Amino acid sequence: MSGLRLELPYEFHRDDYEQILHDVRHLIAPELGWKPGAGAE
Repeated sequence: MSGLRLELPYEFHRDDYEQILHDVRHLIAPELGWKPGAGAE
């Protein structure tokens, strides 16, 4: 099993964190072969 670790600076605003996490989930992770499990949005 492999994993992906994100390290983000504490200085970001909440909106910035949400955008980054959204982009990782919807754009980057699928390109790396990740697929959402059952019950994922």
